[in-house]
Amino acid sequence: ALAALSPEIKGANFDSGHNLFHAANCAKCHRLGSEGGAIGPDLSTAGRKFSLPDLMDAMLEPSKAISDQYGSQQLQLSDGRSLVGRVVEIGDELHIYTTDANAAAIVVKKADVEEMKVSPISQMPLGCVDALNQQELKDLVAYILSAGDRNAKVFKP
Repeated sequence: ALAALSPEIKGANFDSGHNLFHAANCAKCHRLGSEGGAIGPDLSTAGRKFSLPDLMDAMLEPSKAISDQYGSQQLQLSDGRSLVGRVVEIGDELHIYTTDANAAAIVVKKADVEEMKVSPISQMPLGCVDALNQQELKDLVAYILSAGDRNAKVFKP
């Protein structure tokens, strides 16, 4: 993937990148500008914070480095269920957001949790960009790195 994009992204297609941000389900969990979700990190400043190799590493191997702020938990419940997901505490309940970005949170009472520990697996599913061809990957990465700025140099020929 890096070889396909390096050393510098030029001539990417803004509209394709925007569409792919939604079609590849990035927007279900990640915010970029005024669009997207809040389950995963906000990507609005990714272009200022990460180099192209670091961004590609995070996209292709999401479990390699997981922010404490967005990490998942493994829960063992008193009814025998095991759950993995991002946990949000609200009162005496835990709202567990699984890797299925389309699924509603699973809500359990704190008292029903027998064990909770940090999961080594990222919420971001593997293979999110596997179906993209070289041009689509370039368009998506350019869109993220540009923070959705149609006038960014990555979209110039």
